[in-house]
Formats: sequence, C-alpha cells, structure tokens
Amino acid sequence: MEINHIILKVASICNLSCDYCYVFNKQDKSYLIQNNVMTYEIARTLINRIEKYLSRNTNKTICITFHGGEPLMAGKLFYEQFASELHSKVGNRAMLSIQTNGTLIDKEWCDIFKKYKIAVGISIDGDKEANIHRKDKDNVPAYDRIINGYILLVKNGLTPGILSVINTKQSPQDYYNSRIQVNNATASNKRNATSRV
Repeated sequence: MEINHIILKVASICNLSCDYCYVFNKQDKSYLIQNNVMTYEIARTLINRIEKYLSRNTNKTICITFHGGEPLMAGKLFYEQFASELHSKVGNRAMLSIQTNGTLIDKEWCDIFKKYKIAVGISIDGDKEANIHRKDKDNVPAYDRIINGYILLVKNGLTPGILSVINTKQSPQDYYNSRIQVNNATASNKRNATSRV
C-alpha cells in the first residue's frame, strides 16, 4: 500500500461549538468515548511506523496534517516533541501541516510553526456575518479571534491557507470580498508592525 498523506486527528475536543459541526452538534458522538487528545505514546508509535515505511520506500515523502477537534488543544509541547522526533528520524521526507480554527494562536505558536516548518490552514467561512455559526461554548462569536489568529500568523512571516464552509446565503462575490478584506487588513497590520521596528 502506498501512503502519501496522513490526516492525524490529535484532538477529539474543541474550544468552539460551531452550529454545523458534525461531531459536537450533530450525529457523530465518537468524541464522548475517545481521549481528549492523542497521547504522545501513540504519536511516537506513528513516528516509528513512518520511519519504517520511509526506510523501505527510499524515494517517498509523506505529508502529515494535524486535525481535530481543535488540534492546538494537544498543546505546544506535543508538537515540538512530534516534529523534533520525526525530523530527527526522517529529515525533510516528512512535511507537516495543521488545520486550526485559529483562535488559540499566539506568538509562541507562530515560533513553533516556523521552527518546524509546519504549514498552517485556518478555518474561516467568509465575512463576519457568514461566520455566525462559529462560536464558543458560551455562545460568544469567534470571528474576531479567528481573524486575529490569521493576522498574527502573517505578521510572523507565515502564509496560512484558508478552509471555508461556504454559507449558501452569502453570494460568491461577498465571499470573495471578505477574503480581500482580510488580506487588506493583514497587509495593513504587517505594514504597521514593520514601521514600529
């Protein structure tokens, strides 16, 4: 069997409670019987298996995408250990990425992503109105925290991707305009940070 990409669910929990989430608010209740976050013992087993696979397939590389729930809830130490151990065993033959809601991102996270070359994808559904379903467990909208996480990544020299659940009540043009607006705000914040240095 050929393996090119592993989507690794490292967290069964999330700090948000989005209305449309199939895990926490719909039929899938598997999170109720799973560990909140993956143990490092399981992660180490995976690293060893990846090393073994790549040693038998010397011309192969592999991509690993950390997923959840909210994967950042596994904690900074988890990712530092995972990336360090994996890279020490297979070098640059393993590429890492993470898909996050962005609300927990801080400078330390940015430093970890840069140090270990972890590509970051942020889940943003469009403009503020299109994100009305994205809120925390206290029903507080999450849009501003998501955008702040996105902007912080860009300010720290990272180029996040965007994953969206398209709201059918939002026109494609409005969705596109919301992306332009975020990009413009990001560019403005980046210029302001540079001018203060």
